[in-house]
Amino acid sequence: RTRSSYAAALFQVRARHRGSPETDSDAVLWEHVDDVMHFCHKESQRHRPCPTTLLRNLNEAERLSILNWLVQVCNCMRYPDNVLYSTVLNLDRYCALSTRPLDMAQLQRILMAVICTVIKMHGSEDHPQALSDALQRMCGETVSHQDILTTERHVLRTLGFDVSVPSVLDFMDMLSIPSTLLEVQVGRRGAVHPRLLTDFLVKLSLFNVELHYRWPNAVLVASAIYIALTSTNAPRDLYGAISNDVQVVCGDVEHLQEGIATCVIHLHAWWIEYAAHDGNPAPSLLRNFDPDQQRAVVLLPPPAGTFGTFRRPANFWPIAEGTAEREEAIRN
Repeated sequence: RTRSSYAAALFQVRARHRGSPETDSDAVLWEHVDDVMHFCHKESQRHRPCPTTLLRNLNEAERLSILNWLVQVCNCMRYPDNVLYSTVLNLDRYCALSTRPLDMAQLQRILMAVICTVIKMHGSEDHPQALSDALQRMCGETVSHQDILTTERHVLRTLGFDVSVPSVLDFMDMLSIPSTLLEVQVGRRGAVHPRLLTDFLVKLSLFNVELHYRWPNAVLVASAIYIALTSTNAPRDLYGAISNDVQVVCGDVEHLQEGIATCVIHLHAWWIEYAAHDGNPAPSLLRNFDPDQQRAVVLLPPPAGTFGTFRRPANFWPIAEGTAEREEAIRN
């Protein structure tokens, strides 16, 4: 490879301080990080649902209702974000593969079946009885546990048992490393870290099928990070880092820079619409923020600006392997 990611550099620096099992594993992993990231991109592209087919089989209003319910459930049950993102992805994949439109009764069984699979995958409920009880609480005992398991088997077959497809969260974890590590001096949006704003924007995209699935996951996440960096007046160094890393992940995408620039414009417009409608059509997202943050981050009109050109890495901080500035930033 002609370039390496910030994540690979982080593992490489850690590998120089061997002596513990964690650092010893880093010494092996750093050489493979970028290949894994690129493989995740390929896999996510292979399984990305078609928005047109999805909306033909799943009514948009019903999908919004499901998403708002799911966000609230994950918050109440204290499930990690990977449960939310994996559930949405696998539900959407199933609906896009369906041969006919699905009514709400069918969707309820399918949704519970997908949640059942995802919870088992991510270990959110350790005991089978705890999982059964959790599922029954979620559906208000309107779907029996046996019906959920029967539907789960059908869903797994439809998806070819391929239910560990990388979700948008995986790319957010990869591409957010620079902004997570560096100390950020925030501006007009108060003490808001870019990662918090990125997380909100990516979750908001879930509520817009065309936006969420129009571009590769890495492009969507890079666009969200770009908006978050701009909105928080983050250091210009970070633009170079994200521009570099997204090219490592999906540099084979045609017209990548133009695609990110277009996605930035659409995602920013979606945020403006959300703020203008006081949190609709995704009121559940507001519960992730306290009242002050709701006004400062979510509902305050997003900063206006021209996002037509995604900044190229050549114009910013050099990301070449071994630079002293890069290693120092990672250590700190």
